[in-house]
Amino acid sequence: MKTLLRYFLLCNIFINMILINFAFASENTIKNLTNISGAYTIPLIGYGLMVGLPNSGDQIPYSNFTLQTMLNLFKKMGIDVKNTKNIQTKNIASVMVTAELPAFNYIGQKIPIYVSSIGNSQNLQDGTLLMTPLKNSNGIRYGTAQGHCNLKIEHLTNINLLNNQNFKNNIKIKNGGIVEKTFQNVIEHNGHIKLQLKSKNFYMAQKISDIINKKYPKISFPLNERSIQIKVPHNKRTQSRLLANILHLKINTKKKKKI
Repeated sequence: MKTLLRYFLLCNIFINMILINFAFASENTIKNLTNISGAYTIPLIGYGLMVGLPNSGDQIPYSNFTLQTMLNLFKKMGIDVKNTKNIQTKNIASVMVTAELPAFNYIGQKIPIYVSSIGNSQNLQDGTLLMTPLKNSNGIRYGTAQGHCNLKIEHLTNINLLNNQNFKNNIKIKNGGIVEKTFQNVIEHNGHIKLQLKSKNFYMAQKISDIINKKYPKISFPLNERSIQIKVPHNKRTQSRLLANILHLKINTKKKKKI
């Protein structure tokens, strides 16, 4: 009898979990279904040195540019190296650093960076990236990258990733970049902001507009199967708060069945 009761309870819990997951699967947020027109990220790039590598850096003479970069760095720091014949770069590697300046950014913001070997370095793990300027395609500097890569800190659970050579030569440093210059996206036009659906669907555009108007009456209407126009206040702080609240409104994406 006890076994039967336990079995019944387990089945009941299992069915409830399925129903809950199904309900969440059909519920989404406006943020996940749309993009803000005019808001975009800016790709950033930089060239730098990774130091402190455990004899897995670039090897001379195959990566002479690493030696030249190191000598240029010494020169900037006031160190004059006259004899360069015996210099080794086993613990140094030349790397390219890439990142993205978020659409909504501020000075001092920490962003993730991606570091990739461009020489013959076999492993960038446990290295330290020296201060590297991050610039856009026009050469405008928006930030600086610097940090230490320790995979143990990242709490990796898949041991196969550690044995993957591509993974060792391409690493991510969380919060390794800092924003020093902001870029303001032009998202407001005459007091209006547009939301662009990720896929064309006039039914969904109308439904999103109705949900917004239910929370904030008469500020939204669909322009077409992809665009939704929202009237926003001119005050930037109020505008940001309103937009954040709208993007987190929940919407049921499941269509009602016709009887």
